[in-house]
Amino acid sequence: MAPIGDSDSIVIGEWAIAIGNPFGYLLNNTQPSVTAGVISAVHRDVQPEEGVSAIYNDMIQTDAAINPGNSGGPLVNGHGEVIGINTFIFTKSGGSLGIGFATPINVVKRVVDEVLTYGEIRRVWVGVRVVDITPRLRRMLNITARSGVIVAYVDPGSPAEKAGIEIGDVIRSIFDEELTSVDQARRKLHGMQVGDELDMRILREGREREFRLTLVELPRRRGAGR
Repeated sequence: MAPIGDSDSIVIGEWAIAIGNPFGYLLNNTQPSVTAGVISAVHRDVQPEEGVSAIYNDMIQTDAAINPGNSGGPLVNGHGEVIGINTFIFTKSGGSLGIGFATPINVVKRVVDEVLTYGEIRRVWVGVRVVDITPRLRRMLNITARSGVIVAYVDPGSPAEKAGIEIGDVIRSIFDEELTSVDQARRKLHGMQVGDELDMRILREGREREFRLTLVELPRRRGAGR
């Protein structure tokens, strides 16, 4: 069994080795192969293409060649420790351009533990509906902030309500990252789990305030709400 590494301690420039069976359907020998490169970047957020709903946050970027057949295989460091799971590439031809992405192994471990414990990935509940700040809303609500999203609704009994968030609040940042759109806010929540804490900076009546929410499981009766 391959040893599991710590993806939080990855250093840009260190060795990265992708293991898999690229284009295995064309080969008589199904023995896995390896490609080597370096860690090109960490904490990459990849925006979905038009018509694609998948969201990829906090990814590892590597120039180790990843081709069809490598996806789902391990990305390992120079010590042979698994630091990620090869996930996708940027490509024009279908083959590697040296821009590949792997899901960090610490994220994978959390997902596996969640499934083994609860039989599924529990959806988290924040309890707010937010909208982008448009020029019209800025005038109507006399908002001076040039960035952020506006809280349009707060679910009764939700973590947001318990934390004191109100309709009309402008969420300026999540985890100290300035927000520019609703889509960005959704990406910041992607991958968070029940019990995680969410830090927000909110503008209310001209003053900025800090809020911390503890996420809980989305009540089943609420269906697909956030």
